[in-house]
Amino acid sequence: MTKMKVYQHKLIDNIRKKLSEWLSSNDEIDSSEVRRFFHSISGTAPTIDLEKIGRLASESMKIVDRRGEAGWNRKSIQDIISPLLKECYQFEYENEIDFPMMADINEKRKIVFLVENDTSFLILVKDYLEKRGFHVFGFTDADKAISALYDVKPDCILLDIFLGDQNGLDTLSHITKTVQKQYVPVVMMAENNSDSLRMESYQKGADDFIQKPFLLEELFIRVNRQIERKGFVDHLILVDELTRLYNRKYLRNSFTQLCAKQWEEELALSIAFLDLDYFKNVNDQYGHLTGDTVLKEFSRFVHKRIKPEEVLVRYGGEEFVLLSPGISAQKGKERLEKILNEFSAFAFEAEGGQEFTCTFSSGIVEVDAYVSTSLSYWLDMADLALYRSKENGRSQVTVFDRSMSSSHKAVSVALLEDDPIMQVLLANTIKQTASDHNLPIEISKFESGEQFLESGWINQNQKGMVLLNIFMDGMSGIETMKQADFNPFTVLMLSAETKKTEMIQAIELGVADYVIKPFSIQSLENKILFYLKKLTDHS
Repeated sequence: MTKMKVYQHKLIDNIRKKLSEWLSSNDEIDSSEVRRFFHSISGTAPTIDLEKIGRLASESMKIVDRRGEAGWNRKSIQDIISPLLKECYQFEYENEIDFPMMADINEKRKIVFLVENDTSFLILVKDYLEKRGFHVFGFTDADKAISALYDVKPDCILLDIFLGDQNGLDTLSHITKTVQKQYVPVVMMAENNSDSLRMESYQKGADDFIQKPFLLEELFIRVNRQIERKGFVDHLILVDELTRLYNRKYLRNSFTQLCAKQWEEELALSIAFLDLDYFKNVNDQYGHLTGDTVLKEFSRFVHKRIKPEEVLVRYGGEEFVLLSPGISAQKGKERLEKILNEFSAFAFEAEGGQEFTCTFSSGIVEVDAYVSTSLSYWLDMADLALYRSKENGRSQVTVFDRSMSSSHKAVSVALLEDDPIMQVLLANTIKQTASDHNLPIEISKFESGEQFLESGWINQNQKGMVLLNIFMDGMSGIETMKQADFNPFTVLMLSAETKKTEMIQAIELGVADYVIKPFSIQSLENKILFYLKKLTDHS
């Protein structure tokens, strides 16, 4: 599921919960509460590509404004929310097929995509292959199958050449382009077994061709053979010949999957560099064969002490990378220190019978997928921590902290937004923009002006950036600015409305810039980057 889809589903869920709450209540609902609800939706929905829901919310807000201060009972609220409720159900219906991320699928079950417009035949084949142990995704629409390739990586694709209005050979070309950097075998299916059709299929990237009708057992054997071949190729490409660990080519896909899992399940994820200390001396003093033995034994030693879901990769030379889902940086540090202590007592024997020991240095960082999903970004952080370990005498584990990455002090950012979906979207945009440009920030989130003022954030920071929703539940953005001295800070105002009086008032109070909802993410990123750079340059 893409990040935008996550935001959309969260917003729809929040809307439905609120509407259900109102419809099940016998109490009168205050007009201001109803207006705040529609105001929030009208600003958030279009920003996450739900334009129709945003438009319906805006229209409902106008009805609330015309009605004035009168309260809302169950009947009146039902009339006004019906179009919005209908659109939410329509969205859920159109998006009901939700593909799990790779990390959520049982790795022991190989994944097959079946693209077939004959529904009865699709069900027959799908049921049979699943009984034989495969995990089968069935599609009657080729475009949905191609789109799903970005979420799930199949081990084999079964594709009918004749897909109603769609051409299976054109689909084959699209699939080949989409998975060109991976080896995913494609088996074409067709009643027509002409030489020209088979030749064209092979020319466009098919790995096998089977004529309908066929024996299901034969299909299983062919698919299984293609998957076995894929496994052999993957092994050759992705496994380090000496240590039998995965190599760095495997690292990126694995990291992407674990980031997706962290995003959806909010799990901890740490990444660590492990570097054998003075390994060149081992090669020089005892020879390269002994050096190879050290690398193999070190790989085996660490691999035996980590969890099955962790990924240990030979990154290059004497450097290794460890991906640890469900383990924080601090817990990872403690565990690596234990491994280091045990490994340093392990005796190696050179060809002449001389015994020696080895140690390793490590740097570890806790990944935050909301900040960045760039592997190179987090590897750089882990590498800086590794450098600190070496600088401090080696044979130790260091957890990354921001002081290692920049001579600049982190920019303090306060985000005041009462809409939880918009708050997450804004926070992620700020973090991603900062990480993409290596700008250190410390972000604090607040759900109201009252909470912000009570926190003492202004007194704790001499300067920084404040993103402030002008219309919040309780104390508004304008009222919040009147209660404290915002002059040392760069303030960006957010609003779903362009009321001239409020805008003038905000500018007079010191707002540096404002963003009208719905806004484009790119436009917001550009503004955030501009002001963050100004603050960083003057820190």
